[in-house]
Amino acid sequence: MLVAMSDRATGATANTTVGADVLVASTLGAGGCLPGVAGTTSFGTIAAGTSVVASSDCTVTWGTNAATAMLRIYQSDLAGVAMTSAGPSVPDYDQGTNDWLLGNGHFGACLHAKGATTTAAWTLDGSCAAVDGGHWNDVPNSTVSLGARVASSDSTGSVGLRFGLRTPTLQAAQAYSAGITFEVVAPDPGPGGAPTAGAVNIAGTAALGQTLTANPSGWNMGSPAGSYAYQWVRCGTGGGTCVDIAGQTGASYVVSGADGGRTLRLRIDVSNVYGSASATSTQSAVIIDAVGDEGGTNATTISNATTLTVTRPPNAFEGDVLVAQVVVRDGTDVAFTTVPAGWVLIRRTDESNRVAMATYRKILTAAEPAGYTWIWNVSDRATIGVEAFSAVDPTTPVSISSGNTGSSALATATGIAVPDNNSTLVAMYGSRDTLTYTDNNAMNALWQLAGGGGNVGAFGRWKLINSGASGNRTATLSSGSDWVAQLIALKPRP
Repeated sequence: MLVAMSDRATGATANTTVGADVLVASTLGAGGCLPGVAGTTSFGTIAAGTSVVASSDCTVTWGTNAATAMLRIYQSDLAGVAMTSAGPSVPDYDQGTNDWLLGNGHFGACLHAKGATTTAAWTLDGSCAAVDGGHWNDVPNSTVSLGARVASSDSTGSVGLRFGLRTPTLQAAQAYSAGITFEVVAPDPGPGGAPTAGAVNIAGTAALGQTLTANPSGWNMGSPAGSYAYQWVRCGTGGGTCVDIAGQTGASYVVSGADGGRTLRLRIDVSNVYGSASATSTQSAVIIDAVGDEGGTNATTISNATTLTVTRPPNAFEGDVLVAQVVVRDGTDVAFTTVPAGWVLIRRTDESNRVAMATYRKILTAAEPAGYTWIWNVSDRATIGVEAFSAVDPTTPVSISSGNTGSSALATATGIAVPDNNSTLVAMYGSRDTLTYTDNNAMNALWQLAGGGGNVGAFGRWKLINSGASGNRTATLSSGSDWVAQLIALKPRP
């Protein structure tokens, strides 16, 4: 059985200073670790096949001026065993394998107590008296984490250890001693260490065609050392609504047209087997570019509806300008009773009481809803298309617009005098009937929509343009119908 040690035990600990941390004291309690041979713990003379455990604690106290520190322990004779005379070896106790059984020979340590400012890597055991307790630990011949002090700076931590021994059955009665070294390290890396984040800096100019390069500083790469993993990120003008740029995981990035009107960030991750660290740069300056189209969404109603919801464009970022085209059959009879929050009317154009078209604009925010709902007063067919445009002036998004109506197979959006270079010209057409539209001016497509059940249509196009007269823009209808048309100039960001 396991017997409390009655023989006088002797021992001491070696003080070690690592960095700014110091082992303050070893309090050596009676029967546990009395002062004796430097760096040893001794059980005196032990009979063959006997189990012994220290009856009181060997208390080790340490202090540090760092926020955390780790006490580590190892068997300084480096042999994994420590005998004062010849005989069968006494290996370290192996936790959980019932090494205390008669016939085996083992040496181990148990954490019996810890101070109020200490957390422990070893499991605490209030008695350290179990014959095959799972809380006994080996005392290896290289450093192993034992206890950590986690407190305000310049405070102390402490642990109370008890050492146990079983001699092999064939072991002659003899003294057994083991050289034990305690050391304190900070910060707490254990046998290895997790990385810690530093700064994420970007070298280069955030402008189209320019190369940006990662320039991290102040990172602790951990032990074993991790390596940098990069991810370039595209964000809105305020630095929000960010998305990772697919495939851009190198240390450098060439600013592209898709970044126009946006900002960029760089995220760095470092990891090893002990953990990971991540940090993200501040946003770049807004990248100046011509106004760009970023992909629209659309929706159509069923027959006889008074409400319609359209989803937010999937490629829209904070700071983009959204433009919506709402076309409802019955023209002047239609009153929009609810317009979603934040949307501002650009222009309303009616072809008598036959068909109505209203266009709206909105600055996209970081806390944007998933969709937008318009409600009107008469139950009828309608369509809505919404498009996101980047690099638009957020103060004055629309510099000029026009409206026109008619009843024929050629819808004409009246020309406007565009005041600014690098503007975007948007042409919107709507018809009372569901028809096929053909653009006559080589403009880029937005959408071609048909109202639920037919009998209303919408057509949208866009193109980059410099200052000056835009000229009329036209679309050919597959047959004659009542139509409305608008031409809108989006002003570029200054």
